[in-house]
Amino acid sequence: MSRELIVSFVVMLPLLLLSLSVHEMAHAWSADRLGDGTARAAGRLTLNPLAHLDIWGTAMLVVTFAVSQGSFFFGWARPVPIDPRQLASRRWGETLVAVSGPASNLALAALAGALSWALAGVWVAGAQAVAIAFYLNMTLAILNILPIPPLDGWRALTGLLPVRHRATLSRFASYEQYVFFIFLALIVLRPEILGAVFGPPITAAADILLPGVAR
Repeated sequence: MSRELIVSFVVMLPLLLLSLSVHEMAHAWSADRLGDGTARAAGRLTLNPLAHLDIWGTAMLVVTFAVSQGSFFFGWARPVPIDPRQLASRRWGETLVAVSGPASNLALAALAGALSWALAGVWVAGAQAVAIAFYLNMTLAILNILPIPPLDGWRALTGLLPVRHRATLSRFASYEQYVFFIFLALIVLRPEILGAVFGPPITAAADILLPGVAR
């Protein structure tokens, strides 16, 4: 990697780790509030990145960032353990837990946008640096809400089904890893697809939430 790319990665990595930690803790917190203490018992109700890191997910983050020359990244954290049987709401519990992760990233993106506006008039470089957190969290939110197993969007979709019908989708559980790696290969081999899916909603959100100097 070039020196500039290394600097970009060093700047981005702490923001990404924080964003992923908030995302995973949001899953753990929502499950805990709904009566399932599995994530708390596993030590996942924390912002400590070490509690959430996945070795392969972190390695893929570095690889995709380097291969794309910083134009995109893709990685993942360890899934938060959830026991749907312990959730207070059998009808909506799984969906609420699933969407809490992307929702937390949208909240962080909105917070980053507000901070960027606050800095724009006094420190342009600071506003632009904070905008990185906006783009990271918008990317994480959109990625995770896609209805592709094992992403949060798939979990949310499964949770919307009546309990008696969820077994139909659960039959695909053994194939999730294959679907995921096909999706991953598509992203690595055809990154323009990533831009086509993520670009329009992120650009639209940036036009609203970020000052012009930080877009």
